Amino acid sequence: GRGLQIEAPIATPWMWLAAAGRGTVAYDPVILTFQVSGPGTDAASAITTPLLVLAIVVVLGLGMLALRAGADVRELLPVLVLGLVTGLIAFNKVGSPQFMTWLAVPVVAALSSGVRTRTRVPVVLSLVLAGLTQTIYPYLYPGVFGLQPAMLVVLTVRNALVVALFAWALARAVVLARGPHGEGVRGAPARVWSTRGGSNERSGR
Repeated sequence: GRGLQIEAPIATPWMWLAAAGRGTVAYDPVILTFQVSGPGTDAASAITTPLLVLAIVVVLGLGMLALRAGADVRELLPVLVLGLVTGLIAFNKVGSPQFMTWLAVPVVAALSSGVRTRTRVPVVLSLVLAGLTQTIYPYLYPGVFGLQPAMLVVLTVRNALVVALFAWALARAVVLARGPHGEGVRGAPARVWSTRGGSNERSGR
């Protein structure tokens, strides 16, 4: 029954509307959080739960297809976890700053999997998201609920990167679901980074 928390990615358009005088930000003393209201916020709040379910179904469905296509679980699992985590953040009506700590799990899983392919994007974006979130809360949080343009820009960039990271995870899961591409495929040698000489070497599972 709660409304849209001001930090939630889905609330971002209404934060800008509120800054333009077409909505309001108010503190809810019952659930102890700032929420934004304006034209369409009730509908947006109501649709978040179906979107969360859809995101989970899509990610898990791609995971099942990737397994059937022979994807290496060591590469697939971090991608699926990243998709689930970012999906649960991107389509949530709540936007608590501690949500960003969840990104550590898929990032660490990817870095420790032994399959060093395509981990730069999630690692870099996760660090940027952590830095932006630390900027927003707690230090400059009054600027967010005070609808200061500079802080709304920071909030918008942070939320857009969450959606971008979710899209990256989906795109990577689609690639894995399409079948063997010569690396990280079950039953074939996995390509890992060599610990000597800085070049790639092949090793069996």
